[in-house]
Amino acid sequence: MNCCVKSVQDVRTQGDRLEKLLHLIDYLGADIIIPQDIRDQDALELVFPGNEWILVIYDESNECQDLAFSVRQPLTVQGGNYL
Repeated sequence: MNCCVKSVQDVRTQGDRLEKLLHLIDYLGADIIIPQDIRDQDALELVFPGNEWILVIYDESNECQDLAFSVRQPLTVQGGNYL
């Protein structure tokens, strides 16, 4: 299905949802987080800044929302291509 056909919600337009999500990530203190239904690299970087996280996203599918994972630096990811 074409990505433009599906409706994808943007966390920035949903009141304080982004703020709550960032607070939750901070509260968890996790070093590895695997978010689902990520629209694209820009959306992933909005929640997981590239200067703090190593970001891996599979965005070559024809879906509107992709699977990703985020690894807090200084941990590293072995093999594969990542952002």
